[in-house]
Amino acid sequence: MSRDIIKSNPEQEVVVGWDPVCNSFFGQVFDISKEEDEEGGVIFTGYLPYEVYEIEQLDDWLQKHAGMRLNDAQKMELYRDKDDGRANHIRHSYKEGE
Repeated sequence: MSRDIIKSNPEQEVVVGWDPVCNSFFGQVFDISKEEDEEGGVIFTGYLPYEVYEIEQLDDWLQKHAGMRLNDAQKMELYRDKDDGRANHIRHSYKEGE
């Protein structure tokens, strides 16, 4: 499973990636201001087989739940992960303070 932390700040962390077992992109939005077991602390998608097979689906989900879109470089990396079936690959593609 690839994991790319695309946004991290005191309020929110956003993680995306490709899960080759589920054949699905996934997204996670962590509300850092809430406790882990508190309702609304984590929102996620892409944990069922083929749930988010196209990058556009993930991008739309991110807009709705994290208020952001993937940039072209992030899309290319995710497509590369999908095409290569990458697993256990972690990236941090955000700039401090984003």
